[in-house]
Parts: sequence; C-alpha cells; structure tokens
Amino acid sequence: MPSHTTVRDYVLQQIDLRRARRDAAPRLLAMAGLTDFQRHEVTSLPGGNRRKLQILCALAHGPDVLLAPDTLRMPAPTLLNPYPKPLICDN
Repeated sequence: MPSHTTVRDYVLQQIDLRRARRDAAPRLLAMAGLTDFQRHEVTSLPGGNRRKLQILCALAHGPDVLLAPDTLRMPAPTLLNPYPKPLICDN
C-alpha cells in the first residue's frame, strides 16, 4: 500500500484502474465501514481495516464473482456475538 495516500484517494485510484464509476466510492467506503477513515493515510490503518480496503477495491467494478478464502466468510465469534452473520452473502 502506498505511503502518504489517503484512503479516499486510494479508493479513487483503484476505481480508475478498474474503469469503474467514481461515484461508487462513497457507497463502497460506507459498505466497508471506512467512511470515517477517508482522510487517514492508508498506512495508518489497522490491519483489519486495511483488509477491508483491499476487499472493497476488489468490489469496485462490480464483479460477478469474488473468490475469497473461508476465513473471510465468517468473522470469529465473540462473547457479545457468538453467532456472527457472514461478511459475504450469496444474494
């Protein structure tokens, strides 16, 4: 990930590379829960948020299929949420 690049700029760069619509950026950031991090540098994000950023960039062009390891399908259970919902659904 590039240094001195904000999350918003990185998403826009990835959208441009994939020839997707730039107006998708706010929706993608909201979907990943990264709206509040738009002005943060990519390198300052915690590991989990960096992973979310990578996933949302992979979704930028609206692929029909996204292959991901099973570890992305279900978040780890916690005391507060022993039965978490899948991150990726077959809708």
